Amino acid sequence: MKKLIVLLMVGCMASSAMAAWVDDFESYPSSWGTIPSPWETRDDSGTSLWAHPSATYGMGTSAEGESAWGLSQQYRLAPGPVTQVYGKVNNRSGSTYSQSYIGVANAKGVTLSDYVRFGLHSRTGSNDASFILLSEDYEAGSYVQDNRTYWSSVSEDTWYDVKLDISGNQATGSFKAVTDSSWTLVGTVTLYDDYADTYVSIGAGRGGMVDDIGYVPEPATMALLSLGGLLLSRKKRA
Repeated sequence: MKKLIVLLMVGCMASSAMAAWVDDFESYPSSWGTIPSPWETRDDSGTSLWAHPSATYGMGTSAEGESAWGLSQQYRLAPGPVTQVYGKVNNRSGSTYSQSYIGVANAKGVTLSDYVRFGLHSRTGSNDASFILLSEDYEAGSYVQDNRTYWSSVSEDTWYDVKLDISGNQATGSFKAVTDSSWTLVGTVTLYDDYADTYVSIGAGRGGMVDDIGYVPEPATMALLSLGGLLLSRKKRA
């Protein structure tokens, strides 16, 4: 009976461990082309992100938005509750309204989508950008809820590590330059009322780039993995 219990726990824990993932885009073609499955495009006929060689950071293949006014986006299913999304973002200088972000969304779209986003926004094309953390409920062409905070005056043409943490009814955004060791806390916002963590989302536009996107499941998953390892270790010694 004890063997059966241990086996069942190991099976459940293995399934949970598979929920976490990270994508460095290295396996995609080095020439221009849409990012394939498991990433998905918007449901409302939006543009998709593209894979391309990145000489800027030397990371092989990154994801860059098309040079257009529309925001390019991509979605990947979050198989369990999201506690953290992380990655790298960069905005090229000289482009007005350049964007690069990570986030969590309840649906694959803009016109009907609610979302939590954290990323880099450039408004003037003058090498002056801001990190913005958003939690928004968008319905019928207007925002029912628009919770946001920001950190201004950061440089473009710079790769930043970013992380979006979800805990309870709040989302927290932090960033640092990839060459730095310490993180800067941008702030915390309240999640919109009908928040749902169905998808991990990334977006970029007008010279924005994202890379090394990762998803972390709820802490309970990690606790189960530790417990399972302990039980197996004790079983071997018995």
